[in-house]
Amino acid sequence: MTEYEWEAVCSLWGIRLTDAQRAAGCPDAFEPYELAIMQRPAVRTSPARAAELKSQRDILAKIDAAIAAGTLQASIQTRMVPITKPVMVENIAAPRSAWVTAPGHPPHPPMVQKTVKMGQRQEEYKVIERAAFRDWLNARGEPPSVHIQAWLRALDSAPATITKAKGQAAVVECLLQECATRAQRLGLEFNPNNMPGQKEQLFELIKRMEPSFKNMKSISSLERYLNGRCKWSLAAVANPDATTFYQKLFPEAWGNPGAVSENRKKA
Repeated sequence: MTEYEWEAVCSLWGIRLTDAQRAAGCPDAFEPYELAIMQRPAVRTSPARAAELKSQRDILAKIDAAIAAGTLQASIQTRMVPITKPVMVENIAAPRSAWVTAPGHPPHPPMVQKTVKMGQRQEEYKVIERAAFRDWLNARGEPPSVHIQAWLRALDSAPATITKAKGQAAVVECLLQECATRAQRLGLEFNPNNMPGQKEQLFELIKRMEPSFKNMKSISSLERYLNGRCKWSLAAVANPDATTFYQKLFPEAWGNPGAVSENRKKA
């Protein structure tokens, strides 16, 4: 997303971003209400504003329903929000003509309500990443808006980070680093020295993400690229299957399995 396109998103009616969020640029994930605004924006001065806002509410309700049904992947993040309460204080900036007078008392400023911060609390909220929202729109048959298209464009270059790596060993190392990055972003645990699941699930992920591995027939062929980069515990056979874990990290690999091995296609 270009700087101009990000500025256009920031200016959409209803988008609530702090100065720091605006300065940070386009994020990898948005809240459901933000995606609803980006997908079906409403213009404050539009004569069709009421219809536009209704359309926005409709798509937000569908997004929420899809998350609840499990057909749209969302992750939970946390943030600190202020705890406030309203208090009455004297408005010392009021003109003298507005000061309150009472028999037997000197004039004093009028009272006004002010919001005072009392502390902070942790709040959970949902976010949706690019690939998950793209696949959901595709399943609905709904074309992305210009704002969503600009956001999704990063997916076109994301696999290049892995495929541009020189050699299959570099591809595996790059993919493991990407696992760590995405797991941290989603609040999931990933330790290359104590890998989740079994080797079969990582093998499947690699084949889905990198076409050069699609003709690799066995895990034993992959072993040489794993040595020194990751390992499983001696009790890994008892680990839960890691397919769901990798699906959370790389929803695009299951939404668009272009690099799946020929053997799996035949199955």
